[in-house]
Amino acid sequence: MTIKERLESIEEEYNLTHDEFANEIGCSRRQYYAYKKGELAIPDLRLDKIESKFNVRREWIIEEKGEKYITDEFSELDKKIKLIKKLESYGILNYLESLPPNPPKSKKTTLQEFLRYFLSRFADDEK
Repeated sequence: MTIKERLESIEEEYNLTHDEFANEIGCSRRQYYAYKKGELAIPDLRLDKIESKFNVRREWIIEEKGEKYITDEFSELDKKIKLIKKLESYGILNYLESLPPNPPKSKKTTLQEFLRYFLSRFADDEK
C-alpha cells in the first residue's frame, strides 16, 4: 500500500473529501496532494494532527509499520516521547538526566517547589 492509499483509506473511513481531510490537518489542498504523491515529506505538525484527530499512528502512515491505530499503550508512550522532545528543545533534559535516582525527600520537595515557582513565572511572562 502506498502513502497515497494509506491517506485515502483514512479519508474513506471518516467519509471525508480530499479537501476536507487537508483542512482537518491544517494544510492546503496543494500541499496535501504533494504529501500523497510523495513530493513533500509530511511534517511532524501534520502527523500530530492525523494522530490526534484520526487515532492513526504516524509509523503506519509513513512506512506502513506496525498497527494502524493508536492503542492506549502507544498513546501513553507517544505523550512521553513528546515530553522528552520538549525538554530537549528547552535544553534542560541533560540537567534532569543528571539528577540522582532517589534523592532525599527534602531535596525532592525543594526541586518541586522551585519548578512550580519557575513555571508560574514563565507562564506569567507568556501573557
